Amino acid sequence: MGGRLATATLNQGHMLNAIKANAPFGIVREPGLAGKERWAKPVSNLAGVWKGTKEPEAAFTFLKYWWGPRGRST
Repeated sequence: MGGRLATATLNQGHMLNAIKANAPFGIVREPGLAGKERWAKPVSNLAGVWKGTKEPEAAFTFLKYWWGPRGRST
């Protein structure tokens, strides 16, 4: 918002705020080594199971995958 955006790991909400502020920015992949598996860090994401979900066990199974090593790889 101060017009000083440089390099940052942004989530969708942060990107929408940058768009609303007309901040010029671009998107690049997470860095990685050639021939090596890339890993993304979902640390800026919040995840949980809503207490009213109809399938809490299925939702938890998905979260275990998504937050685990296989789900976090890109």
